[in-house]
Amino acid sequence: MSQYTANRYPGKCCCCGQPVAPFEGVLLRERGKMQPAHKLCAKGEAETPDPIDMAYEDNCRDACGLFGEY
Repeated sequence: MSQYTANRYPGKCCCCGQPVAPFEGVLLRERGKMQPAHKLCAKGEAETPDPIDMAYEDNCRDACGLFGEY
């Protein structure tokens, strides 16, 4: 299953704020709602790592004695 859903309605991109035409772009879950986004904007959002998740992973590696070993 894809992490994106096809967009059927016009709206404003939740990432860049520009209009998204009907049947173009994708829907993303943003603040508990499905919001339209351009495909390129959504791809950029998905590739940006979450700093909180990264800190959690670093803490887990440190606790296991794996920090610094890649």
